[in-house]
Formats: sequence, C-alpha cells, structure tokens
Amino acid sequence: MKKDTILNHRPAFTLVELLVVIAIIGMLVGLLLPAVQAAREAARRMQCSNNLKQHGIAFHTFHDTQQGFPVGWDEYGAGWSYYILPYIEQGALHNTITHAEGDPGNWNNDNSAANREACATLIPPYLCASYGYEEERQRTNESIPRRVQASYVGSSGSWAATDTRAQLGAVFGGDDSGVIRDERISHHHSRQNGMLFMIPQAIPLMQRSGGIVGLNIGSVLSGTSNVIMVGEVIADAGFSNNGNAIDRWYIGSPQIDSNHNPMGYSVPGNQYYGDPNRRDGHSYYATAGGEFSEFTGSGYTMVNARWKDPTMDARLMQLAFGSFHPGVCMFLRVDGSVFGMNDSVDLETYRKQFDRLGQ
Repeated sequence: MKKDTILNHRPAFTLVELLVVIAIIGMLVGLLLPAVQAAREAARRMQCSNNLKQHGIAFHTFHDTQQGFPVGWDEYGAGWSYYILPYIEQGALHNTITHAEGDPGNWNNDNSAANREACATLIPPYLCASYGYEEERQRTNESIPRRVQASYVGSSGSWAATDTRAQLGAVFGGDDSGVIRDERISHHHSRQNGMLFMIPQAIPLMQRSGGIVGLNIGSVLSGTSNVIMVGEVIADAGFSNNGNAIDRWYIGSPQIDSNHNPMGYSVPGNQYYGDPNRRDGHSYYATAGGEFSEFTGSGYTMVNARWKDPTMDARLMQLAFGSFHPGVCMFLRVDGSVFGMNDSVDLETYRKQFDRLGQ
C-alpha cells in the first residue's frame, strides 16, 4: 500500500501583509529621521555655542592682559581673530604670522607664504559645524589658496549699512559722495556704536605700550550683558550681486589692508568727522577703507537676511548676521555669555543689542 506523501509548507507573507509591513517601516523611518536630524542639529548648535564661549574667554583674557579688547582690524590687515589666536590654544599658529606692513607681512603673495598658510588653516573654534557648504569651506580668493570662510564676525554696531562710502548713495539715494540724510546710517569706521570696528589710528585710546587694543569694558555704556560682541554669519563667497559677495574670512585680509596714512585710511580732502563716542566734540579722520564686512557685521540689517530676503542688495546683505541653524542665530555678548536669537526678532529690538552707547 502506497503511503501518502506529506508536503511541508513554509509560512510566508501574503502580498497584502508585505505591503503593510513596508508601509509601517516607512512610517517609522519617516518619524525617526527628523528626530535624528534634530538631535544632530542640537549637537551642532551646542558646539557652536561652545565656540563662542571660547571666544568670550579669549576676549576677556586679552582684555585682562592688554587693558582693552582687540580692534576689529588694524593697519596691517589683521583682524580680531588674529589677535585672540594665543587665547584659543593657537599660539603656535600666531607665532608663524608676520604682523607688519610689506612682505612677508602681506597676505596674498609668494613672499608672505606663512601668512597665506595661516589664512588657509582650518581652526575649529572659528567654524560652525552647521555650515551648509562643506565643499565650499575653503576657496582660492585674492591669491590666497584654500582661504577659509569664517563662521563668526565681530559687531561694528547698528549704524553700518555698507562697507564702502560710495555705496551709501547708490543703496539709499544721496549725493555722489554717499552722504544721505540719516547721519546714523554710515560706513565710517570711526563712527560706529559697536565693539569691534576701528583701526588703531581712529581713537587715541588704542595707542598703548602693551600692544594694539580697542575699547575697554568701561566704554560699554549699555552694560556688558546687553551688548553683542561677536555673532554668527553666513559665509558664501559664491553668492553675489551688485559686485559684492557674501564673503567672510578670518585672521588677515588684503582687502582691508589699504596702505593708509598714519592718521587712517586715505580720504579725499582729508575729511574730518565728529566722533559720537566722545563728549568733547573732538573729531578724527574718517576711515574710508572698504571690505570691513569680512571681519565685522552690523545690526542695521535683519538677522538671516540671506535666507529671508535672498534678493536683497548684497551691499546691505554682506553686513548681516545669520546662521545655518534653522530659525536661530548664535551671539556672544561682551560679558562672555552666549545666546541664540530667533530670526523673527523685531528689527528695532534687534538693533539695540548692538549699541554699546545706549543711544
């Protein structure tokens, strides 16, 4: 008698069950990815905050040593980021830089190779981890190979609307010299209400035997816990309009170094301007060098202008603070505290946070 053959059937998904499982997995991935991205962005923002805290410690250590904060930039094209290098554990790099007029103290030729290399060095405390164009981080610019775009610039205050005098008239309407009716709107480096903007010759306070320094804590009439010192910026040298790029750099700049005379950058007719920082009405030479937006920004223009109004004239946009953190920009106050500012902040409220004079 022939035995019946017993067939063993393996269990399997039906097509409907398989589609349901795939759909569930897709939903879980869709829920998980934003959470992972949010966690990563939170970590990057924390790192950015730590970068600014390091800046704050460096600024105050410099102040304790030199009885004042560093200048925004000086007559040799060196910026505030050059001055605080020894205080962010970059003393060895600082020592390679020649701080002088002429080769090897220039920034963009073969005879200033060490200075060019410094400008091409990736320095973590100067770089936000959320920077959106990693392949663009280093660019050949002004004959400096692999020049690094910076994530942070100093605050010139809230009055600077352009970084070149001739642009004022073009942007706002005025005469050929750029003079406009609202005298608070300015590019003059000796007429700013922020912390990091001037060259050594602009204010006698900066002539100290211990080195070139700028304002001190006593100059912050609005209170050190209310005034911004440094903020994040969006560096994108590939974006430009009206002949201006949104370029931000650190350590040194050939554009800012304009071979000015001993009293400041050359100005037609050696024009003088009253200095609102002084109560005695004393005047100084106006400083007319351009491109100070590479080292400093202004609260004049809305935060995150690059994202909120991409059609904005780059002559204005290049001074705006902003970040790659969604909806928020990180800032360092004079007292060393760090905070994130929502980019929906009212413009007048925003500007007041850059004004050390309380005017």
